[in-house]
Amino acid sequence: MKKNSLLEQISRIYSLILIIYLPTVLVLLTVGFISWRTNIPIMDFTRDPLTILDAPFYIGILSNIGILFWAAGATICFFSSVIIHKINHESQTFYFWFWGGFITTVLLVDDFFLLHEKIFPEYLNISESQAFLLYLLMLLAYLVIFRKKIMTTDFIPDFSRHLLKGI
Repeated sequence: MKKNSLLEQISRIYSLILIIYLPTVLVLLTVGFISWRTNIPIMDFTRDPLTILDAPFYIGILSNIGILFWAAGATICFFSSVIIHKINHESQTFYFWFWGGFITTVLLVDDFFLLHEKIFPEYLNISESQAFLLYLLMLLAYLVIFRKKIMTTDFIPDFSRHLLKGI
């Protein structure tokens, strides 16, 4: 097997590199600009809130665990949508997983950045109940659009069959 040079390897995955690094660089530049314009120390953007506030480690622990589950769920949905698309191009199943991942990501971002609790009411004049209504409508639309797939698919894995197989 021929070894490829570093430049050859990079040229094959340049779009992936752009997808990963361009948003990261843009976020860092934006944070740097905001820090410079507002005179907020850059460390306030990069350090953990509990460290800055000198709060106990357990503050918000369930919220943080919930965010990890949101992230895992979104990742599983998006990964599943890509695999479905590559295997058989079935659009209904692809969109089911893709939009499931999108909705999960919206809820993840809301939970992580306290959108419905702080950002929407204090900065955008959107009440918490209006945000919840928007999320409910988004979820209802998803359930209505994919009701046939939901009703005809067994989504609960039968772990007991696999666990008991070795006994």
